[in-house]
Amino acid sequence: LSRKLQWERIQLATTRTQEMAPRIVVHESSEELSYGAVKSVAAASSRAIAERGKFVVALSGGSMPKMLMGLATEIPAKDWACWHVFFADERCVPLDDDDSNFKACEAFLVQVPRSQVFALPVEAASVDDPAALAAAYEASLRAVCETDAKSGLPVIDLCLLGMGPDGHTASLFPGHPLLEYPSGSPAVTSLTDSPKHPPKRITLALPTINAARDAFFIAAGGAKADVLAECFDLDPSDPSAALTVNSKCGYPCSMVDPKGGVVWLVDKSAAAKLPESPSVAPPCARGKVGILGAMPAEIAQLRAHVTDQKETVVNPFLTVVEGWLQNKPGLQAVPVVFAAAGVGLVAASSAATVLIERFGAESLVFTGVAGGLVPELKVGDLLVALDCVNYEFDCRAFIAPFAPDHRHARGELPFTGGIRSFPSDPRLVALACKASISETTLVRGRLLSGSEFMTTARKAEMGPVWKELDDPAVGPPLAVDMECAGVAQICLQYKLPFLGLRAVSDTTEGDANADFNEFCQNAADRLWPIVEFVALNA
Repeated sequence: LSRKLQWERIQLATTRTQEMAPRIVVHESSEELSYGAVKSVAAASSRAIAERGKFVVALSGGSMPKMLMGLATEIPAKDWACWHVFFADERCVPLDDDDSNFKACEAFLVQVPRSQVFALPVEAASVDDPAALAAAYEASLRAVCETDAKSGLPVIDLCLLGMGPDGHTASLFPGHPLLEYPSGSPAVTSLTDSPKHPPKRITLALPTINAARDAFFIAAGGAKADVLAECFDLDPSDPSAALTVNSKCGYPCSMVDPKGGVVWLVDKSAAAKLPESPSVAPPCARGKVGILGAMPAEIAQLRAHVTDQKETVVNPFLTVVEGWLQNKPGLQAVPVVFAAAGVGLVAASSAATVLIERFGAESLVFTGVAGGLVPELKVGDLLVALDCVNYEFDCRAFIAPFAPDHRHARGELPFTGGIRSFPSDPRLVALACKASISETTLVRGRLLSGSEFMTTARKAEMGPVWKELDDPAVGPPLAVDMECAGVAQICLQYKLPFLGLRAVSDTTEGDANADFNEFCQNAADRLWPIVEFVALNA
């Protein structure tokens, strides 16, 4: 079984989706937009640092710095040292001038080493010489960034862009000669005739922006609505189709097309004139929901329902998928990240840590199967775990020198003040019990986990251990699996809401489905209404 799982996971890891079409995420207000933008940037930072050891970001001015002030408390302290900050464009003014983008962003960049914040290089050239400033800035950019093998351009991790009411972005203006980019042109260019004050500026060239790994636009206010609507087309013969970029509109912002795709983060006012489309996500919930299964069959429903899937191969045995979950057009869309973790406590705990640390999961639902431990449970019954215990963890013989009279119980972690079980979040448990399911027995109780695959005979032999783990508050253990307690412990350590869901695969009498893979798929189908309901309301 393990060899087959490994092969399936390697096959899965080599599968790729097409590059994402532009996606528009609508937030209720500018405050919600600010929150969502901060969360999105923090997730991009975490991923880049995990993959490449640094995060190269290009910032913009305008109203964006105020939107991003929350980064000061959102980015972990250790990650700031990995940031390398450039500016998508900069006005040729002294650094302390009110028109300086550096000055506008300086407040939330105080934790970045000053040598890694690349302001206008006034030490290299005069503010009256934009061309010399652009050349010096490009040299700094190339010294920090990787180089794209095909184009020869520096590769920025994330370009954070704004959009003016005239459709300009960075300092690229409609109809300006800078939009015509001959081969061999600079990666950073300059202009002396900006339609907006001040006239002298430097800016990333459009191909440099498009060489970035990702780009986010952040736009708020009704003044942006007309231009935003003109940037996109919708096939009138297929209203359910995704929006496509209107390449004829001539707005520079519509010409941004990096390899990782474009995400537009906007408020309702800016989105007021957009047509309805699956590309336009309604206001998203706060927080990305992480969802794990042990095997590929256990996440098959997510594969079928999550939109705009973007895969990341973490290692040959773990592929993580990000996307959006929305059960009906017009209802709230939720950012999700999911994976098949693999079998066993170590694989599942490792996958949970990756979803939290690298992909920004703020709650975690673990779905799968478990063997029944009480005769009342039948094959196919569903269990909502009130808590999880690692039945193999046994420090009963350990005596701490500072507490010689304390005797540890089975499952109890030393030096934690008596933690023995890892609870599911009460709110998530309540949501799971409200989900609409039919002709299915749903029970709540304790779930045990260990590293041993339990046969019927072995479950009977372990009866004294099961009895030892009976608890007056939650009752006897109802089922046993090989992963859930590890994931629950990780969530407890990170202080994140957790929910364990299991379908009963076999009974105390030995009843089981002859085809285990088929059962796992059926179990995933039965659990899906609960997983979906919890994720959409978490």
